[in-house]
Amino acid sequence: MGKIRIQNYTFDASEKKVTFTDYATINLEAVLLIVNVTDNVIIYNFADNALGGTAATNVLTLTYSTTSMDDADDLLIYYDDTKLNSCEAITDWTAVAQNTIVESGTLDCSDHVKTLLHIQAFLDTTTAHTGTRFIVQVSSNTSGDEDWQDYTEFVGLIGTAATDLIEDNPLAAGSTSIALTGHALTVRAKWLGIEDGTLVNSELIFEVSSSANAVVILDGTTNSHVQNTAIFNVALSQVILLDGTVNRCRVLVDNSYDADGSTLNFKLRATKVTS
Repeated sequence: MGKIRIQNYTFDASEKKVTFTDYATINLEAVLLIVNVTDNVIIYNFADNALGGTAATNVLTLTYSTTSMDDADDLLIYYDDTKLNSCEAITDWTAVAQNTIVESGTLDCSDHVKTLLHIQAFLDTTTAHTGTRFIVQVSSNTSGDEDWQDYTEFVGLIGTAATDLIEDNPLAAGSTSIALTGHALTVRAKWLGIEDGTLVNSELIFEVSSSANAVVILDGTTNSHVQNTAIFNVALSQVILLDGTVNRCRVLVDNSYDADGSTLNFKLRATKVTS
C-alpha cells in the first residue's frame, strides 16, 4: 500500500504513547512522521535520533517529551504500510507411519495480517493408498490446548506410487535431468518426491518430460542425492490461506484415513505478512 496517513489512533501525552488502533502490531521502521498539529510541533521523525521512539505491539513510545501536551491534540501521522513478507519453517520433512496421526509444529500468527501455509507431502511405498487427511487447525487463544478448532481440511495422496532409483552417482544439486535405473516415472506434469537418506534433505520436484532412462524436471534440485536414492510419484504441494484473526495454527496429518495404506513424509512452511 505504501505511505498512508493514520486516521485512527489514541494519544496519551503524559505517557508519551501513540497507539495505532487499526493494527495489532506496528513496525518501528515503518513509522515515518508524527506532528502535533495542534501545537505545530514534530514529535517523531524516523530520520532524527532526538525524535525517535520504541514500538511494542501497536504502541509507539516517543523519545520526545509530550507531557505538557493534551491527549485530545490533533496528530498528523504518516506510516509506511508496505507489506512485509517473510518465510518460516514450521516442520521439516517428517515421516508419518501407516495408520497414525502426526501433529506439525505450532505457528504463532498473532502478529500476522495474513498467513499462507505451504504443505508438501509424498508417499514413500508402492502400497495402494486411498488418501491421507490433512486437517488445518487454528486457535483463538495465544496459549493452551482447549481452543483448537478445525479451519479446513482436504484429502490428498490418493493412488499407488510408482518408484525408481537415481542412477547418477551422485545427482548434483541444481540438476534438471535425473537418470533412473528403470523407466517407471513416465507421467509428465506430476510432483515427484525424492526421499533422501537424510530425510530433511528430501524434496519435491516437478516432472515435465521423460526419456528412455531419465526424467526432466522444471527446476533444478535443491540438494545433491547419492546413487540409488528413491523417487516416488504420488506427491502434493498445497497452500492454505489464513486471515489475520488467527492467533495460532497447526496441521494434523491423519494417516489413519486409510488404515492399511502407505507411509509418507510431510513438510510445513509458512509465508507471513506482518504489515
